[in-house]
Amino acid sequence: MNFDVDLVYLWCDGNDPEFQKKKELAFKAYTNKELDREGTSNFRFIEMNELKYSLRSAEKYAPWIRNIYIVTYEQVPEWLNINHPKIKIIDHKDIIPAKYLPTFNSSAIEIFIPKIPGLSEHFLFANDDMFFWGNVDKDFFFTPEGAPICRVSRKMTPKPQHSLFGNMVYNGYKMILDKFGKAVPYWSHHGIDSYRKSDFLECIEYFKDEFEKTAQHKFREETDVQRMIISYYAVAEKGAVIKEYPRKWYDKYFPRINETCYSSCTIKKMKHFRHKDFQLFCINDGRKTKDKDRKYMQEMLEEKFPQKSAYEL
Repeated sequence: MNFDVDLVYLWCDGNDPEFQKKKELAFKAYTNKELDREGTSNFRFIEMNELKYSLRSAEKYAPWIRNIYIVTYEQVPEWLNINHPKIKIIDHKDIIPAKYLPTFNSSAIEIFIPKIPGLSEHFLFANDDMFFWGNVDKDFFFTPEGAPICRVSRKMTPKPQHSLFGNMVYNGYKMILDKFGKAVPYWSHHGIDSYRKSDFLECIEYFKDEFEKTAQHKFREETDVQRMIISYYAVAEKGAVIKEYPRKWYDKYFPRINETCYSSCTIKKMKHFRHKDFQLFCINDGRKTKDKDRKYMQEMLEEKFPQKSAYEL
């Protein structure tokens, strides 16, 4: 597997007063439309230094990554070593046309990832709350032929969902099904995902109008298309591989651990996974997350990754 693999993050510092001011102005522009709280709540933007620990995890467990692109809007983490040869800061205005800016809609930002200058054909995508938790190599994410391995969790009920995120994912599933007559009805595993840039570009070309509408939305809306559509397309048309994870429930949010894990950012749920063995981990902030939960998360991450990375000042 001698092809290069890059890593792309979306990041923002929602604690920054300037960021908050821009977000508030954008929100006020929605005078005739009621937005879902799931797409506008402050918990989506709270900065808890997760990126710092995610970069430590990448250095420790995936040193073969070529370049690390951090996509952000007029911000740079104060602790980041921007002179490190692997680190590339990509401002929104470098890849997103001015007519869409500012945007606080991650689904809109993700549309423009293939526009990142120098991005390799094969790349990984992560939010800053996603971590490498154990050793991984390229073959964890791609087949020897270079096809993405698309990790999925439970099967999706093929009908409109009851959450904003659920409907955005369902939109993509339905678009692929209607266009190609086949689609895999699964949810994403909610972790670090693998893609080919060419799959992104082809899928966006197929569904120009739908992606254009998503790009215009400053915040998430139910009609948006979430990036899971790229995996649906890659599996349906481009030979990507589905890898499904068996699930064992002790409540509805938890899969059985083997390679990848998702946890809400609450002490009770993080404790369950703190010392488990797996390769990828996502700790997702939410409405029920409290400051004591975020403090526990930082303590857990510091315990797991105590050494500063070369990506820090």
